[in-house]
Amino acid sequence: MDLTALISVVDKEIFSVWLLIGVAFIFWMQAGFAMVETGFTRAKNAGNILMKNLMDFCIGTVVFIIIGFSLFLGEDLVGFIGK
Repeated sequence: MDLTALISVVDKEIFSVWLLIGVAFIFWMQAGFAMVETGFTRAKNAGNILMKNLMDFCIGTVVFIIIGFSLFLGEDLVGFIGK
């Protein structure tokens, strides 16, 4: 294996690690939002707020998979955005 191929493999692995770290940050950010919003409401509404935040996370994940991932890592369209 030559040096260029090795660098390409390592580059892909580093990208994957940073992507997973970013996903973990987003997950914990959603949990933080849930706790902040729950703290601003009455105790009787805490379950509703937590469910709203859970659904926000679930729907956001599905929308990202359907639309955002292709924009993020898709084939270039005029060198600006993925398609």
